[in-house]
Amino acid sequence: MDSLHSIFYWNRLKLLQSVTSSIIGEENEIKLDALVFIPGPDGRNNPMAIRVLKYLFKGAIGADLFDDTLDTSLEALEDLVLIIQEDSVRIICTDAMKKAISRPLSIFPNVIEYHYLPQEEDDIDQFQLKKCFHFKKSILEIAPNGGNIGIAVPIGYDNIIDIESWPLLQSFALDDIFTPTGFFTARYNVVDITTQLETIFRVVDCFYVENAANVVNGAINQHMSQFLSVLDATTVSQRDRLTADEAISPLEVLYEFGEMDAGVALEQSLKPVLLFGPFTNFVGNAFGPKASKWRDFFPASSLHAVVEASEPATGIR
Repeated sequence: MDSLHSIFYWNRLKLLQSVTSSIIGEENEIKLDALVFIPGPDGRNNPMAIRVLKYLFKGAIGADLFDDTLDTSLEALEDLVLIIQEDSVRIICTDAMKKAISRPLSIFPNVIEYHYLPQEEDDIDQFQLKKCFHFKKSILEIAPNGGNIGIAVPIGYDNIIDIESWPLLQSFALDDIFTPTGFFTARYNVVDITTQLETIFRVVDCFYVENAANVVNGAINQHMSQFLSVLDATTVSQRDRLTADEAISPLEVLYEFGEMDAGVALEQSLKPVLLFGPFTNFVGNAFGPKASKWRDFFPASSLHAVVEASEPATGIR
């Protein structure tokens, strides 16, 4: 990994760690002892936990980030447990899991790893027992009784206590796992961090900028060239028949492809617009009622034009 991409991954870790520093509670600010992410069956396939793994270890953006599945490059992480503190990262993992994320993991400071013996990896019962042991031990090491733990609570849960249905959190209450503690949500104040994570996922960071530059070099330049070719009709009669709707079509194709890759709902104002003559007065408001007929305008006699377009997957306008 080059030094530039090391900074990319490090910046994403710092953003996630910033969530622990202060979060608004019902009455005052709360400092979190840790953020806990359990992506696989042990966390009921928590979508936000899956997104965090892709965000942190793959640099995912757009539709790739918001697709709540682990692709082939990260599928080994289904049984990984990730715990993030203000100044450290803890992972419960196998050797195969560590290998899958070795590049970003190698640049993170203060990484604490919990591993399995070879015979434990080969026996599912021993594997699960050791995972439960590691999880409970790590949580007790970092958070006192009554401490604050950040967890992304999935949509549809009636109450934070519903996370007690997760197998790994159920095991926390077992007396014969490490030491008796009682239920997870009874021992700790669990804070839903879903809103904070959604905000972080939409931060324009180095990965977004790099992807945007790649898109500019690929898709945008190609579609802009097609747009200018259509606009620069070869004959007078072709230009006389050309409407703004026909001229803008290459940029609409660009928008449609970007819409598929964006992964989020888009505003109508991001759609491409081509304004000629008197319609240039509606720059920034081309979808208002007075400007709605811009598509039918014949621009042949116009001396100037304004084009507004975007590539939704990157946010470039």
